Amino acid sequence: MAIRLQSENGPATCIIDCEGAGRGFSLWQGETAGTIIDGFTIINGNEGYSGGIYAANSSPTIRNCVISGCAAEYGAGTTLSVSDATITNCTIVQNASNIGPGGIFLYDSDTAITHCTIADNTAASGGGIFCIDSSPTVTNTIFWDNTATYGAEILIDIFSTLTINNSDVEWGQLYAYVGYDSYLVWDLSNATSNPLFVGGGNYHLSASSPLHRRRNRRGSIYRHRRRHPAQRSGLREGIGRILLAGPLRRNARKRDRVRPLLHSS
Repeated sequence: MAIRLQSENGPATCIIDCEGAGRGFSLWQGETAGTIIDGFTIINGNEGYSGGIYAANSSPTIRNCVISGCAAEYGAGTTLSVSDATITNCTIVQNASNIGPGGIFLYDSDTAITHCTIADNTAASGGGIFCIDSSPTVTNTIFWDNTATYGAEILIDIFSTLTINNSDVEWGQLYAYVGYDSYLVWDLSNATSNPLFVGGGNYHLSASSPLHRRRNRRGSIYRHRRRHPAQRSGLREGIGRILLAGPLRRNARKRDRVRPLLHSS
């Protein structure tokens, strides 16, 4: 199944205001990459899972969108469950979750995230992105000023591998929590520089942003073991790994894709 939804003049002039009652888009009918959501601003969404965009058992193409000011218990900006969606050139900012992830929540999803800005989201866990049993690839993306008790920028857990390159992450690996049997593949092309947004709600880079001058840098493999924060309270034992410029290690265990854990509310 495929459908194309495209604004005429881009997200600045095509605004979906959910007014705190529902979400922008819900997809669960097996939509493929041919289903395109292009050029919308989604604001003030409010649902149990994602106030912006929710996709389960679907793999849409999401591009040139702004998701802002949305609220949810989990994945306030975007939630993808059993999905190989692509998210390109999107701005996911100022979303808030009171229980789970703030910006993007992935469950059993191998999502490609490219040329995105994920900033100023708040959550209990995984302020920028939270992955469970997922293997996303993140390229040319900014994670900045997201806040959470655990994993302010990145949280990956339970048989997950997140590969990130040519991206800018506040505090780098220090703001990434790597949980049970999970891997963060961190390329040395990544930066930890203040992106210097224009400001005032404008998340474009200012003329003085250091990211304009970045060049790729690669290095050798480095391994570091880190405890999941839950271990500190004795909830479970699990060792995660951070790999610098190492090869992608796919999940050692992948569940059959039969039905999503998450259900649209």
